[in-house]
Amino acid sequence: MTPEGCFEKNSTKYFNQHAFERALSKYQGPSFVHEPPNKVLFYNNTGAIIPCVVNGTPRPEISWTTSDNLTAVPIPGLRENRPDGSLVFSPFKAEDYRQDVHSATYRCSASNIVGSITSREVHVRGGKICSMLLELYCLM
Repeated sequence: MTPEGCFEKNSTKYFNQHAFERALSKYQGPSFVHEPPNKVLFYNNTGAIIPCVVNGTPRPEISWTTSDNLTAVPIPGLRENRPDGSLVFSPFKAEDYRQDVHSATYRCSASNIVGSITSREVHVRGGKICSMLLELYCLM
């Protein structure tokens, strides 16, 4: 007989609890190694890469969403999601500027069977290079 709440090491209950605790110790919820910055500014001729680096076991799935909680799906030639979790804005022609892509707010999310996390808002602003100063200099 054992005190209430205790059990013998040879009992099935002890074995099941120990196996469960051992299995749980193999898993870890997502955590940021490198959370995306709050602001990202870039020129249309440079593009930008916004990293979202996350640890966890099993490896977390990383996704990006817009401010209206829609998945930031790839847009050929403008925006892509890399397998490493980065959100990539390709260099683009000034006439290909899209406000919903280049002047938008994003969040990185990561999840696995243990849990999920979401980054702070990332305010993205992409624009064209203005040559006004050069033109003014040339006119002087």
